[in-house]
Amino acid sequence: MSTEVIEFFKKLLGSRYPNVKGCSSKMLKDLMHSIPSIEESEALVKEVTSEEIKDVLFSQGNDKAPGPDGFTSFFFKKAWPVVALELPPKFTEWIVSCYSDARFSVAFNGSLIGYFKGAKGIRQGDPLSPILFVLVMNVLSNILNNIASKRIFAFHPKCKNIGLTHLSFADDLLIFCKGNIESVLGIITVLDCFYEFSGLKLNAGKCEVFTAGIPAQRLDSIISSSGFKHGNLLVRYIGVPLVTIKLADKDCHALLGNIKNRLHQWSRKTMSYARSDIPTKGARVSLGNICKSKSEGGLGLKDIKSWNNACLIHLTRKLLAGEGSLWVAWIHSYIIKQQDYWTMDDSTRFSWSFRRLLKLRSIAQPVLATAAKSTKEI
Repeated sequence: MSTEVIEFFKKLLGSRYPNVKGCSSKMLKDLMHSIPSIEESEALVKEVTSEEIKDVLFSQGNDKAPGPDGFTSFFFKKAWPVVALELPPKFTEWIVSCYSDARFSVAFNGSLIGYFKGAKGIRQGDPLSPILFVLVMNVLSNILNNIASKRIFAFHPKCKNIGLTHLSFADDLLIFCKGNIESVLGIITVLDCFYEFSGLKLNAGKCEVFTAGIPAQRLDSIISSSGFKHGNLLVRYIGVPLVTIKLADKDCHALLGNIKNRLHQWSRKTMSYARSDIPTKGARVSLGNICKSKSEGGLGLKDIKSWNNACLIHLTRKLLAGEGSLWVAWIHSYIIKQQDYWTMDDSTRFSWSFRRLLKLRSIAQPVLATAAKSTKEI
């Protein structure tokens, strides 16, 4: 039995995919577009100094999420005199071997069996994985843009003006195209080629296609040819529907439930009540006092309403500057067009979030006339 287990993992981790051919360095340079200068190339292999490590660590916020070891950046800042000790060269070599000469054993019935060399690079969970994944997805992004410009697949009607082919967040990818079989097959061809370059293969069983205004016969043809499932709107993210209208209370129940559960777990672990049998009556302190700065006797918490308005005004500034995101480019191309933002009329066809910006114009205009740039300054 142990022999079968070892052979299975050897095949999984210790052998290469026969269809993955890689790509030439010339093609990779074309896909990456930007070529580093001589100074930048030398900096890539330059030895990292202790001072550079310290600068990066101390530039992080104290309340950032902890690493795999459970320690936050605040801990390392306080313990820097101990952490910053010079590591022996032998220990540094051990670290390098973790990603350059990876070998695996398999836990079987409480003991380790087998010991074989990996042949498929680092695995998910390795600290280098996120960095390499971003680099590889950047290549896919450039491939999709290049292929669309060569008309191998057609743009989505609401994306053509700004040349938008896809959006990606972490390992989620949305690809936009015209609703015909030719465009869908063109995208599948691109993803098959990407698999040969990178080893990242499309899993059709986990993919969904979302459509609007497509005849049933054409939709059936797309699904049967691609193997994708037909997804149904609304799409939800962290339990909240992605819609253009104002969210109702019921839309946020799942998210609020998760937040409340986290707060209850935290309060049970860190808070105690001397007389828990006595119910509280009324507000103990006003929200206005809590939101005052600590020097004024408050807790320094943010006033959510004021902070939200500040964020909206900051977004308005980016909108007027025509920079900051694809959303800004899309709004200019399909909503504002040639109109003056300050005088344009509101419309029910606009999204709720954009209409909220329009209603805030009278407040935003005098604020933006000042030198305030960041949300905190606003």
